Amino acid sequence: DAPTARALGGEPKAEAWVVLEAPPGSELYCGLADGVDAGALRRALAGGDVRACLRRLDVKAGDCVFVPAGTVHAMGKGLLLAEIQQNSDTTYRLHDWNRKGLDGRPRALHIEEAFKSLRQDPAAGLRAGRTIRSADGIHRTIWIEEGPFTLQRMTFDALKRWRLDPGCLCVGVLEGKGRLGPEIYSPGEWWLLGAECSARTLVAETTTTLLLATPR
Repeated sequence: DAPTARALGGEPKAEAWVVLEAPPGSELYCGLADGVDAGALRRALAGGDVRACLRRLDVKAGDCVFVPAGTVHAMGKGLLLAEIQQNSDTTYRLHDWNRKGLDGRPRALHIEEAFKSLRQDPAAGLRAGRTIRSADGIHRTIWIEEGPFTLQRMTFDALKRWRLDPGCLCVGVLEGKGRLGPEIYSPGEWWLLGAECSARTLVAETTTTLLLATPR
């Protein structure tokens, strides 16, 4: 979190994961399991396997997981995620599943920094979201409204138009084709609209689903 980041010379980092693809049995880890404290986690790290200390989440495509700053987390195999986070280059790695980096060596761990940063935030985990369905062909699911950023998913019926007012906005295209202002958008693209950008109109040529994140 921000106070710990200042003390350690790092940057605060809260983040969220949106699951785009997930094979059957997919899992994420977010936070510590019930009854696990720092001492138990240290002992598990010494033994080389921390999975029993982590809270396991079964996930599927379309799920959103909020990871507040200081929350220990990891993703399971086979997942494709969109990760939204604070502008931060700080990562304190507790465990690396005994893997090796691209250079063939184990990646650096940051055990003491991680334990100083560790938090157990009750807000961590799956978000059901607040769904708003409208009669005008624009539907939204609002997942995160607190913390350093907001996050929502919006779906537009084909041929719908929507005005994006000026302001800093990160837009991810999950499905659909159309125009954002004068530019063409397509699935897999990410757009960063700076605060200095003028208003733009989205025109959905086909059914379009977007992720929208804004700093707070």
